[in-house]
Amino acid sequence: TPAAEVMIALAGPALSAALGVLAFGVLMLLERVAQGPFGEALTLLVAYMALANGVLAALNLIPAFPMDGGRVLRAAVWRVRKSRAAATGAASIVGLVLAAALAATGIASAFVTHSWQGAWYVLIGAFLLRQGWQQLVDSRYAERLERTRVGDVMDAAGVDDVAGDAFSLASSATALDAVTAFRSSDREQIAVVDAGRLSGWLHRERMLHIFDRAA
Repeated sequence: TPAAEVMIALAGPALSAALGVLAFGVLMLLERVAQGPFGEALTLLVAYMALANGVLAALNLIPAFPMDGGRVLRAAVWRVRKSRAAATGAASIVGLVLAAALAATGIASAFVTHSWQGAWYVLIGAFLLRQGWQQLVDSRYAERLERTRVGDVMDAAGVDDVAGDAFSLASSATALDAVTAFRSSDREQIAVVDAGRLSGWLHRERMLHIFDRAA
């Protein structure tokens, strides 16, 4: 659910933020009591831990899917549009724009400062672009499956056919439900049952062929 998505997405940044705050508290204590080379080294280490966790929490909240901030954005769109696939597509587009901006910033920084420090922005942007594009492609595929009903692609049942299998789908189920069921099992066919009556069959090879990603 969208609410569960938000809770899961915020768990990581929340933990990083908590560790950062804890490290900062320890740092304040060490600055008062730590002495000598060992104390200075320990203080520096704890300061790095506080900074690293704070930066990590902030970066993960950037709304660039599939980062945690992007997952929160997806949950918000999912709640409004009532479609997880559509929400993934929208969040992926926002992520692609932000990733492109980040990569462009890195390239511009390299030209202006004549240093390679901006290369980190380019690498992060390139990673987010690759991940975001794959998520966008996957979301378009899932949307296509969500729009199609099992009743539109099933084969009609014969007069003497019997369902026989305990697992079945209704004709109103989505093709996404059917493809997911086939890919999570080794069954070759699924019965389509409405109001206790066998309406048709879904065959594995035909279903996976119809909804091939390249089609």
